[in-house]
Amino acid sequence: MHCAADRDLPPRCLQRYHQAFLPKAFEHMEFDDSMIAQGMRTWNSEEGVSPEAWLLLSTAKTICVGCRNIFSIDGFLAHTAGGDRCSNSMYEHSVFDAQVPLHPAADSAKPPKALRQYHPSAYPTSREDYFCDSMIGRALIEWNSRVGIPLDAWVTVSSARVYCATCNRVRSFDGDSLHRDADGTPRCGGKRLGWDEGKEERPVWKGKGPAIV
Repeated sequence: MHCAADRDLPPRCLQRYHQAFLPKAFEHMEFDDSMIAQGMRTWNSEEGVSPEAWLLLSTAKTICVGCRNIFSIDGFLAHTAGGDRCSNSMYEHSVFDAQVPLHPAADSAKPPKALRQYHPSAYPTSREDYFCDSMIGRALIEWNSRVGIPLDAWVTVSSARVYCATCNRVRSFDGDSLHRDADGTPRCGGKRLGWDEGKEERPVWKGKGPAIV
């Protein structure tokens, strides 16, 4: 069982984001309407995202070699002032050469096809964020900011997902909780959630080459 499966009992790496630990209101919301933010918000909802979109969203990240936090591409640019230095006061004198990774989502002016629906030009108003106060939702907000989140928190959040082969969507644990009824049956008419669902329902990754699971 995943360590974040019980949404009322957070793993240690996500305790700071859980309501039970009274996290402070987060102030760095500069990228709340960005393509990456809208995509992640949809992943963390009942709607979910396509496997292709999830692949792009989950890889649109990088690590700061100063503070060692993980950031979205947008958050990393703000954190390092363009890649010059870590803005964390403990590492502000650590000059380093940090380049934003070459990634399809790095150029918001030319969004990849799988993420176009989350671009501000296609969806000018913010999508409803039902889980902005959940531990996953809060962690994602900080990940997509100049603050970033620790590596163990990112690994936990990004792996806290469920794939539904019937509707071909990937959702966070939060989103999947709305997609299924109390018995674990998805509202799209698919298979009931069980221990072996990952083996029974393989993601449909379109394109050339072998499937990625």
